[in-house]
Order: sequence, then structure tokens, then C-alpha cells
Amino acid sequence: MPPRPFAHRAIVPAISPRPGPFLIDADRPWKGVPQWPAHWVHPPAGTTRPWVGFFELRFELPAAATLRFSITADERFDLWLDDQALAEGPARGDAMHWYYTTHEVRLDAGPHHFLCRVHALGDLAPHAQLSFQPGLLLAGHDDAHPLLSTGVAAWTWRRETGRSFVRTTLAASDEHLDTAALALSAPAPVVVGASGNNGSVLYVKKHVPLLAPSLLPPLRRADWTRELRALHVDAAVWDDRFPETARSADELAPWSALIAGSTPLRLLAASRVRVLLDAGRQLCGRLGLNFSGGRGSGIRVIWSEAAIFSAEAPETLDDIHAAKGQRDAWRGGFFRGQHDRILADGRNHSATTLWWRSGRFLVLEFTVGDEPLDLRGLSLEETGHGPELPPIVTGHARWDRLAALCVRSLQTCAFETTMDCPHYEQLAYAGDARVQLLCWARLLPEETGLHRHTLRHFLASALNAGGWTASSAPSRSAQTIPPFSLWWITLASDYVERTGDFDFVRPMMPVLRAQLERWLAGRDPATGLCVSPAGWNFADAAFSRSGVPPGGNPGETSGLLNWIVLHGLDALAILEKCADEPLLHSRLQPLRADLLEALVRHTWDASAGLFADAPGAAEFSEHTQALALLTPGLPEARSRPLLRWLADPEHPAPPLVPCQAFFNYYLFSACLRFGLTARIARGLEPWWRLLDQGFTTTPEHFGRTRSDNHAWSAHPLLLALEIAKGGLPELAARS
Repeated sequence: MPPRPFAHRAIVPAISPRPGPFLIDADRPWKGVPQWPAHWVHPPAGTTRPWVGFFELRFELPAAATLRFSITADERFDLWLDDQALAEGPARGDAMHWYYTTHEVRLDAGPHHFLCRVHALGDLAPHAQLSFQPGLLLAGHDDAHPLLSTGVAAWTWRRETGRSFVRTTLAASDEHLDTAALALSAPAPVVVGASGNNGSVLYVKKHVPLLAPSLLPPLRRADWTRELRALHVDAAVWDDRFPETARSADELAPWSALIAGSTPLRLLAASRVRVLLDAGRQLCGRLGLNFSGGRGSGIRVIWSEAAIFSAEAPETLDDIHAAKGQRDAWRGGFFRGQHDRILADGRNHSATTLWWRSGRFLVLEFTVGDEPLDLRGLSLEETGHGPELPPIVTGHARWDRLAALCVRSLQTCAFETTMDCPHYEQLAYAGDARVQLLCWARLLPEETGLHRHTLRHFLASALNAGGWTASSAPSRSAQTIPPFSLWWITLASDYVERTGDFDFVRPMMPVLRAQLERWLAGRDPATGLCVSPAGWNFADAAFSRSGVPPGGNPGETSGLLNWIVLHGLDALAILEKCADEPLLHSRLQPLRADLLEALVRHTWDASAGLFADAPGAAEFSEHTQALALLTPGLPEARSRPLLRWLADPEHPAPPLVPCQAFFNYYLFSACLRFGLTARIARGLEPWWRLLDQGFTTTPEHFGRTRSDNHAWSAHPLLLALEIAKGGLPELAARS
């Protein structure tokens, strides 16, 4: 008889199995003492990545008991206890913050069974996934230590065969499952490694990251199966163009019954079947298939954000971006996206992917072998950060719809980190994260874990020879976007202003200061402006040179980038005041005054009544004007013309580069500061068009776009929330 279901709770934030102050070895004071009572355990020597394996422990309880334990793994784990799914993780981390979660279970007397699947893909893992030495670390608290802890209890390891991986994007690799080769090796002893360490090390070992308690709640997991709709079925190849004519309800009925869970579906031998499923909106999750028979049959699953409409097959990604049409349309189009494949061997199987996928449409292609393939079940599980949120009700139908798009984008672009394009990169960029976290702060004001994790990751990313924070963190990339290092400073000041918790940020202050100092160290004595440093000086995709504004190439001088420096300086001043550092705070004031004066002197164009994007250049952007208006202390003689430009759609200004989706946050903020809701209403036109174009999330860019789901454009949510509170009546009326 299987064990009965048990009570379980995840403890948030996680707690250490051995709390207490950092200890120093009495005989070797140069060496810290690891604080965990458990050891990392690893597969047998010679196990090369990629691999998928199961760590296993069987134990006996003489009496009912409540057990507490903490767990992490390198790279990813899924944990079952007595066949009940218990936990997954760890939250993505870095060498200085490798996250663990803590769990408490109430078990009956008798035998029990831990099974932990760990997968380690190395270079085939998502680009945001770091790795040091793949393995498992589980520590029982108190009396549970000898019973459960890795390196102490009798854990074993078995390797799984039958899976292979193909890199196609910076996100997760495509997964191929050959069920004929799916097997587990014989149990083998684990290799016991280093002790878990949540203290410190004086001699850093590359393969032993420092442990940190996860501050995040478990990921949301919800059944989305009943929301799936079968749109089409035929015998075509997966990437053929779908016909213009619709299939009859009778042809789709068996697939609808399979989705509903009422009737299995048999696919005939030697047949090809293609079916198109629509989840109804963009989501992140896993498709599950339960099947039997069909020896030698192949199953292909493709996730896609939208159909592609073009006369010929696109040859480049840019062609694909241009060939998207109505986002809820599919007839006459075809699909591209991430591929997963399954090869059936005639036995019963329940298959899903190790990593979640992202998109709206799923194309399933079945190439059936010499015997029929029986589909016994089909499921779709959604996952992401935060709970399912209630609809935002503004009292205005179009605003309600726009708010829903924004919330959906935020939910699908947040897991253990914020994300740039879950369908493509799954990386947390500082500029994106700042806007996303301002939105999350309004949606879930009490949940600060995502904000704190993000701050930690960028802190750790600065531990490199260049000293800049990385453009995205955590990440295996060494890419730097120096302006994003400034947005990280604003991320920190946002957090302190939101929570009052300066103690969390205090250890980051030397690195926060260093990001600003790197800019200030490059000031041109002749102008007092900061020279653009080496790196990708991205400001917004609206600028044609890969988002780099005029003067943004290394060694040049950009007015826009100097306005961003000024915003970073103001954010640091807020933090210095919270730090009770009057000397450091007072030092920033003349620096600020000098930089503001230099910007006014060298970039103000009197004839245009605008700030130029670079000294001496007749190039102007909405970005520069917005940041100038958001800068406290801007002389009225300069702000007054800018306000006339904002307020008057017929203002005879020279052409300005318009803000794209991301930077419109700053333009709208400037408008709100001065009560110019009419200008916000004009700027919202691209978002209103999304509703008519069938979008269910906000895109990376308007028009030609790589991704239909990018939460840096979800900031109109902040406007919707104000309208829901009864504010911004003029803006609400213009919807």
C-alpha cells in the first residue's frame, strides 16, 4: 500500500539547517568553517554533461514525525517524496548566492522514499543558468540530519538514458526523448564532495558556490488544459502553410474530447497527423502527453508565439519578425518555434519537457509507424512567478483589456528572475528589470523577493576585471551595457524607497558607487560631460545603431547618456542619505550641479527649443527631453519650452526620434509629473492597437518585433492602476 498523502509547506524565506554566526577554524584562522551539516553529492567520476539522473534515498520512520530539510542542486532539480511532487529549483543564482529552499513535511511511521531528478546540461542549458559542479545538496534539520542529509544518509544515483538536447536559442535547448532508450542505470554510490557553505570562504573554490536562502515563494503551477482549443487537423508536415478553409467540428471533435480528458484518441498506423492547438494567450508551461503503442512513431511539438504570413518561407529571423500578422489569426500562415521530439517504442509513457516552454500556439505532428499510436491524455501546465491575480477593474472596458495584457506579460516574464523574452533569451536585463519591478511592486507590494534577488545578481556580476555590472544577470555572458549599470542604481533606490530596508542594500554600496564613478572618471575636462565608455551603450531600440544614441559610441559624448548618468547620480544620492553618509552625500551635490550645468550649456539648442542628443548635433529624441524633464532642478527657462513641446501636438519642433515601448515609461512619467495626460493618450496609441491586433501580451517592439511577449512594455499597467483608484479621469475618458 502506498504511503498516504502528507502535509507539506515551503518556508519562505528559506532558513539554514545550521543558523548562526560565521565560524572561524580555531587552528586555521585563515579558513572559514562550512556551516551546513550536509555535503554535496555528485554522480560517479567520469559522468559527462549533459546528463539527467536520479538521486534516491529510502528511509524508515519508527513513529510519525515532522521533518524539516533544505535543498538545492546544480543545475536543476525536481523532488518527489513518496511519489508526490514536492519541490523544484533551485532559483537561478550565482557563485555568491546559490539558492536553497526549506521544506517541512509531516510523515506517518513506516517506509518513505525521496527521489530527486537533477539535470545538468552545461553549455546546452539556458544562457541564464550557471553551473559549478553538478550535484545535489539536501540537509536535514536537527534530528532529520542523520536520516536525510546527503553525504550522511545512504543516497544512491542512477543515470537516465534516452534524452538528448539541441541548442537553438539562448533559452532552453530542444529536448529529444527516445523512449526505446529510456532507462535507468543500476544504482551507484554517490561521490561525496564539499560541505555546504552559507558562510564565507577565504580561498574561493570555483566548484563550491556560497549558499543563500531563497526569498521567493514556490513557482505558480496551474492546469491550463481546459483552455486549449483544437483549431485544425490534417495530414500535412508541421511547417507547411495552414489552409484557408476551416475543418468541420466533427473532424476536431476527437481532439477536443482528448483535451477534455473524456476520450482517448487512436492514430492509425502508417499515417501522418498534424494538429494545431491554441492556448488562448501567451503562457509559459509544459505540455504533457500520455501515450502507448505506436512503436517507431515520431511526435514533434512546436511552441510558437504567432503565425507567420509571407509569400515565401522567411530566410532570416528578421524576415520572420516582419511576416507576423494578426496575432490570433492562423489560416494561411505557418509556424516557427522551439521543437521537442519524442520517439515511441510501443510501451506506455507520460512525457513532458524538463524545462518549460513559452508561446501561444502549439503544433503537434505525429508520424505513426507500423502500429497505431494511442493518445491517452494531453495536459498543459502553466508556471511562473506570483499567484494568479484577480482582474484589474478600472470602470473602462478598454483599460481593463489593456491592464490584462500588461499583467499577463509581467507574469510570463518573471520566474526566479525577471526575463527578456521568455520565448528567446530568458535573461534578466537591468534596464528591463527596473521597469518590470516597478510594476510588480504595485501588483504584489508585500512580495519583495524578486526585487532582492535581482539586486543581488547584478552585485555579483560586477566581480570581473572590468568592474561593470553585466548587462544581464545571472548569465554566462560577459556582455556589458554601461547605461544599464546606472539603471541598476535606480533599482536599488527604488527598493529602498519601496521598503525602507536600506540594510539589504548597504553591502552593495561600494559597487553601486563604483558604477557611477566609472562614468564620472571619463568626464571630458573641456565640456564636463561623461565620455561614452567601452561596451554596448544601448539606450532604446528606437535608435537605428543597435539602440545606441548619437554620441554613444566609445570615445564620443552623448547628451542622452549623460542624462541617464544624472538619474543614476540622483538615485545614489538617495542611497547615501539613507546610509547616513553626509560627506558622501554632500560630495555628490556639486558633481550633480556641474553635470546638469554642462548638459544645459552644451546640448541645449535654442533654435529648436530642445536638448540635442549630443553636443553640437542637430539630432533630437523624445528620450532626451523626457529625462531632462524628470531631472529636478532643471532651469525653468529650459523646462518651459519642453513642456510646450509635450503639450502641443502641432508644436513646430524638428523631427524627434520617438520613444519605443521600453523608454515610453520615462516619457509617460514626465507627462504625469506635469499633468500632461493628453500627451500620454497620444503615446498610448500603439498599445491600443495591440488589442485590435489580437495580442495577449505586450511586445518587445511595436510593428516589426522579435517577441510578442516582453514585459518592459507592460508599464501602462501603472496608469491602469491609477485609473482603478479613481485617478487620471481625463486619461480614462480618452480610452
